[in-house]
Amino acid sequence: MHWWLTTGSLHGGRPLQVSNSYCLPGKARKPALVTRPKLVGGKQWRIRLIAALEALKGVLALGLGFGVVATLGEPLTEAAQELVIGLHLDPSRAVPDALIDWTSEISRSQISLLIASAIAYAGLRFAEAYGLWNDRRWAAWVAALSGGIYLPMEVYELTKGLSWVRLVITLANVAIVGYMATLLWQSRGHSMAST
Repeated sequence: MHWWLTTGSLHGGRPLQVSNSYCLPGKARKPALVTRPKLVGGKQWRIRLIAALEALKGVLALGLGFGVVATLGEPLTEAAQELVIGLHLDPSRAVPDALIDWTSEISRSQISLLIASAIAYAGLRFAEAYGLWNDRRWAAWVAALSGGIYLPMEVYELTKGLSWVRLVITLANVAIVGYMATLLWQSRGHSMAST
């Protein structure tokens, strides 16, 4: 900054307040504050609950990825059998048997792809959780779109057979997508008014 702007010698001894646009000496315009419209307003606990759920999904995905990495030293079929027994599941039932059969056919490159997918999914969930926790509009879009992608598959699974687990997951996903869409719709007017 030049000395005549700080000493006040050119404008009657009053300090000149410099801004990004021209103003009269001593009458500086206050800088315009750029405010981001709040996504949730006073309903912070709901969105924080959803953020915590998304962070939990990320932790579970990382757990899956690290679990697969931990089994790289041993045959994957043996690791799947130990998992089934460790979870006290009946290996002759359909799902545990399908898991064991699937692991016998998986290759090293598919394992690498599974690990990379788990890490990418966890990264997306952690970013979404951060954005929701900090009231970011983009995170509400991510939550609505990523939740909406699963709805057709979940409805299809319900048509194959109704179970409490499928029903609860589907209803929770519908509630989250609906809530995010409502928040985005309500905050739409505020963001257009601030531009």
